[in-house]
Amino acid sequence: MHCHIRNKIIAACLAFCLAVSVPVCAVSADDAPRPHTVCVPMTGVLQSEEIQAAWDILPVEPQIRAAAQSLPSSYDGRQQGYLTSVKNQGAANCCWAFSSTAAIEASFVKQGLGTAGSVDFSEAHLSWFGQRQRVNNTSDPTCGDGVYLSDPFAYGGNWQIMASSVFRGSGMQLEKNAPWYYSTDPSTLVSHMTQLESERYTSHARLWSAVGILEPAWKDAWDRVYGTSQTAQRWQQAKTAAIAKTKQSILENGAATLSYFHEIISQNDLYLNKSTAAYYRGVATNSTNHSVVVVGWNDNFSRTNFNAAHRPTVDGAWLVKGSWGTVYGSNGYYWISYAEPSINSIATFRSAKADVYDNIYQYDGSYPSTFWDSNSGGAMANIFEAKQDEFLTHVVFYNTNVLPSDALIEVYVCDASFPRIGPDHNPIKYMQKAENASVTVQDVPYGYSTVRLNADVPLQKGKAFLVMVTFTNDGSEKVWVPVEGVTKSNPEGYDVQYGGEPDQSFLRINNRWFDSSSIVNEDFNNVPIKAMTKNLPESEPQLSVQRAPRRTQYRVGESVNTAGLTLLYVDKHGNQSTVSSGFTVSTQPFAQAGELDVSVKYAGLTCTFTVYVSRTPGDANGDGECDLRDVTLLRRKLAGWEGTDCYDVNLDVNGDGMISLLDVALMTRFLAGGYGVELR
Repeated sequence: MHCHIRNKIIAACLAFCLAVSVPVCAVSADDAPRPHTVCVPMTGVLQSEEIQAAWDILPVEPQIRAAAQSLPSSYDGRQQGYLTSVKNQGAANCCWAFSSTAAIEASFVKQGLGTAGSVDFSEAHLSWFGQRQRVNNTSDPTCGDGVYLSDPFAYGGNWQIMASSVFRGSGMQLEKNAPWYYSTDPSTLVSHMTQLESERYTSHARLWSAVGILEPAWKDAWDRVYGTSQTAQRWQQAKTAAIAKTKQSILENGAATLSYFHEIISQNDLYLNKSTAAYYRGVATNSTNHSVVVVGWNDNFSRTNFNAAHRPTVDGAWLVKGSWGTVYGSNGYYWISYAEPSINSIATFRSAKADVYDNIYQYDGSYPSTFWDSNSGGAMANIFEAKQDEFLTHVVFYNTNVLPSDALIEVYVCDASFPRIGPDHNPIKYMQKAENASVTVQDVPYGYSTVRLNADVPLQKGKAFLVMVTFTNDGSEKVWVPVEGVTKSNPEGYDVQYGGEPDQSFLRINNRWFDSSSIVNEDFNNVPIKAMTKNLPESEPQLSVQRAPRRTQYRVGESVNTAGLTLLYVDKHGNQSTVSSGFTVSTQPFAQAGELDVSVKYAGLTCTFTVYVSRTPGDANGDGECDLRDVTLLRRKLAGWEGTDCYDVNLDVNGDGMISLLDVALMTRFLAGGYGVELR
């Protein structure tokens, strides 16, 4: 390569080294927490006095400082009516799934999409497909991507695993369809909570965003790019700003997830004051082992509420909802001091309805763990082939930039199934830009974001389209472009893989385009861009006559003949089909003359065609027959009898244009069985 490109593996950030074993709390038969394993390593801690002083000595973002000044000093989500019930994870190492699910439920209810009593999403479904991301179905464009664990309930996780799974379309499932099996024996979990592969892409709720408010990955990335001298200040500033950001996210989304180190010494917990449900360990650590849901705070929560032997030096605490049942803390809730030094990873999520989009185009089946830096802006793009006629409405992408950056989302279309990309690897060179769809997002948050395009882009079945995201900033910092992880140099230390093919994903680094599969010789990698589409608007099905029956002339007393009748049926998606059988038509004889509409029924719909019915020749009295009464009536009419009422149109039976005695004679011969007599 002629330009300077460095591949940065941010292992401690996005992969969270699941191979590292650290204690976390499960629940025994008596609901007392005991150790198990989780994997959310965190680095960089602050002492309590540093947290207290950080607002005054660090250049905190002005908007965060302003927001902090307007936030209430205390907030309790339990009093707002949007929190779902406290759950119990039992012996499973799935606190990450329980905290994420609870936060998603809180957001779902807070937005008015459900009620706290009715919303219950499945932790079992999330745990299973979050830790069994890889599929072998080659028709799935994410085939070969992600982690695959034999026991998804035995390993820890993080919010990125959750987010990548749900944005992929795996969840959220309903609890009643995939219930959690509570057990104190971890060996029983898989047999009771195995999920069917056919349920992988079941979604009763989606995510709109999954944002990292505080991540240890930032510290590692800053170390690699700026050196440790700048990293300490940047990390301290980020951790301080996270206090206000977390409060704001709770007000907006209902909750946030928080990871910290929870240690249980005995039933007489040294770190939990049981009378006040207040936890503080006060020991700096490079890893965390438990994840909870933050649902409130109290800036004036007294430091004296914590155990005397382990007490912070400042007031203030987070109100958290645990996953150890209602026995732990105060009905499952407890307080964690702001000053707890093991607090590191904090994330927030916004839920969305399942029908916010119908279909997902994607290549990335897991979270990205590699990024490339660019000095002059960077871009990533995916080319997809439309599977049907539909509308492109939303774009989901992952942003790994820690510092404020903007993102420009653009869409390109093509008349071919896939354009031939030249040796310059520039995919947009051969496509046409959808002018009205572009969106610029300022200050894109770290994590996954959903962007609604400014205009729906119509897609044609079999034709290619491209989605491109360009990252920019003020030019003083590098821009980072995320890519799926590298298999050969896998930093996670466990079974994670990635798959891809050429001409799918592209990167523009330092103004030069690359096919992402060709950058690392031994690996194929895609970029984290997903295209979300809506099916064509549904309309009411329609039924109409495409071709009338061959016969449309009838006489009173005859029945309809549908030979040759063809219908046109249009379903709710606009698909047309010709119908020549299977419909129903009334077989009742025509009882009256005139221009009549005949009803045809098919697939619950009705349409009509027109026939012309005339009376029986010689039927003077309108009873449908020609008999001696009609002959007598005709004679009287011709004789000029007053009050004689008859249907003149039926009495010219010889067709000479006049009603005369010739018609009387013809009718008489017809009734006598005269051979060859025909009444017209």
